[in-house]
Amino acid sequence: SMIEGGILTYILVPAKLLIFKKKIMKNGFIENGYDEIVEEVYAISPEKLPKILRNKSVKIDINKISENLSSNSIEAIFKVFNFKVSFEKKEKKVLIITQSLYVEGLVESEIDKIEIYKDLISKIPKEYKVFIKVHPRENTDYTKHFKGVVVFPKMFPAELFLLLKKDTFDIGYTLFSTALSNLDYCVSDRRFVALDYIDKIIKNQEIIKETIKLYSK
Repeated sequence: SMIEGGILTYILVPAKLLIFKKKIMKNGFIENGYDEIVEEVYAISPEKLPKILRNKSVKIDINKISENLSSNSIEAIFKVFNFKVSFEKKEKKVLIITQSLYVEGLVESEIDKIEIYKDLISKIPKEYKVFIKVHPRENTDYTKHFKGVVVFPKMFPAELFLLLKKDTFDIGYTLFSTALSNLDYCVSDRRFVALDYIDKIIKNQEIIKETIKLYSK
C-alpha cells in the first residue's frame, strides 16, 4: 500500500517505454504507485488521480476519522508536533503554505524565494493575521523576514489542520502545494498563485501549470 506523495502522484504518469526499461530490462520499481506490487493507493482526492491509479485507490477521509477522536486525543496529537497556537475567534486569518523552491532548484536563490513570499504577503490586507506553514525540507527562518507572523513547526503535517473546527482560516495561499488542496474543510477560500510568479520559476513550468489546472477542476 502507498500513501499519496503529493503533486507527482497526481500528474506524472510513467511512459510505457520507461516502464519497459525499468521492469523488464532492469527488474526495477515504478514509482508513485504505478508498480504492480502496489495494490492500494491512499489519497485524499482519489477522483483526481490518473485513471490508471483510480482502480486501486482508497480515499483518506480525515474529517470522518476525526469524528471518532475525542478533544483530548486531538490535543495529544497536536502536542506530538509541538502545536501550541490558539486562535482568536474574531480575528481574520490567512494561512500561507510555503514550498522548498530553492532546495528543489525551482528558483535561482533563497533570496528569490523570499522575494516571492514578500510580494505575496504585501498584498494581504492588514486586518488579517498571517500564519505560515513551512515545508519540511526548508531551512528558512521566516520570522527573520516577516514580523508579526505565526510560523508553525515545519514537521507539523498541514493536513492535521483538518482536526480543527470548520473554516479555521479565511484564506489560504500557496504556489502549487497539494497540501492546500487537501484543506477544503478548514480553509474557506483556497488560492493557488503559482502563475503570478511563473516568470521566477526556472524549471518545471509546464508541470506547475498542469498542477494548477488540476486544482481548478
